[in-house]
Amino acid sequence: MKRLLVTAALAAATLLPSTASAFCRTWSCDPRRETCPVDPDNPACLLGGDPAKHKRLFWPQKCIGFSLNDAASPQLGTRPFDTFQKVADKAFLQWQEVDCGGGKKPTIAFADLGGAECDLHQYNSSQANANLLVFKNGKWPYQGADNQLALTTLTFNVDSGEIYDADIEINGTQKISVGDADVQNDLASILTHEAGHFLGLGHSSDGEATMFREYTPKSISMRDLADDDKKGVCSIYPPDRTNLPACNPIPRHGLGTKCELPVTDDKGSCAVSATCGEGEDESCAMSPIGRSTAPWFVVALGATLAVLRRRRA
Repeated sequence: MKRLLVTAALAAATLLPSTASAFCRTWSCDPRRETCPVDPDNPACLLGGDPAKHKRLFWPQKCIGFSLNDAASPQLGTRPFDTFQKVADKAFLQWQEVDCGGGKKPTIAFADLGGAECDLHQYNSSQANANLLVFKNGKWPYQGADNQLALTTLTFNVDSGEIYDADIEINGTQKISVGDADVQNDLASILTHEAGHFLGLGHSSDGEATMFREYTPKSISMRDLADDDKKGVCSIYPPDRTNLPACNPIPRHGLGTKCELPVTDDKGSCAVSATCGEGEDESCAMSPIGRSTAPWFVVALGATLAVLRRRRA
């Protein structure tokens, strides 16, 4: 059964500070195929190059569902799926509960749609889908990124920037921990960070932000959103967003809990390495690429969280 993430009542409304923002929006520019400008104040933030072509990514609807792979991870204790679900629900709920000013919330709401048998990142233009959260327990599939903790891949409409699908993969070969005792790589911090990418945020240059590009092992600071994170989600999903479709958290073409074979039809669709076609479902998903200037930094629409091997100042 789906579990709607219910917001908790706030005791008092809190206005966000008016300081300069460091958050980064995710653009449709693909650095594998074209030149994408880099924000001069934030080297981890890729911008759009051609204003007529590149779009900022966003979910066009308010209600979004996600599913969790049934296997979870053996690192999560005796009831791994239940633990996985509890941490994931809290991570997404934080973004949903942000006060954008005057007690008004972002126009975004999540629903936990339960377990899924599928353990693969995929999107199909004519079959059921799932916005999947999955541990990669046996082997991390991205070569040269062994120290990476997680990766979020967005599939989107290249003409509008509308997000069709989002999948979060967690590196189960790393030491993952839950709770406050013997913290290693904190699952709550990882999922809260990746939920920001899920929403269309890139890496912030604010070292206090959950969306900062680096994670310090044994830290739990990314569990809680900073002011910069709140400004980011409120900029993408402002409270005054109108003409939204009726609330329906089911993914495009229906909920699919089992893996489907990737489909290529006449209209065309993009998976990780496919070529974009034309038509209503024209979409692209960016896969990880390496950056020689920063070996720990892997890009999938800016959606990655890597281990910082040395503690940052």
